[in-house]
Amino acid sequence: MDGSLKYVELQVLNLNNKGVWEKIGVWTDTGLDIKDIVWPGGSPVPPPGVPEKFNLKVTFLDEPPFVNVVPPDNETGECETSRSVRCRIAPEHKLVG
Repeated sequence: MDGSLKYVELQVLNLNNKGVWEKIGVWTDTGLDIKDIVWPGGSPVPPPGVPEKFNLKVTFLDEPPFVNVVPPDNETGECETSRSVRCRIAPEHKLVG
């Protein structure tokens, strides 16, 4: 065993306009099951001027042993990624919803 989880279920959450996290889907080893986007006013299409495409932002907590946030090497500035996934971390002020 290498310590990896065999069955993982990740909840997909949306921060709504009231500042409340709402579960909109689930991601498992079988794929992604997610609700359709509901735009302001309950519309299934975006308002005029709003693009239909969007970027997915994944957030996480520094919660060892599951998630370990490790600073880059002081000399090289590189991140050790032999058994990990490299990611960008936003400044705290950008995470406030």
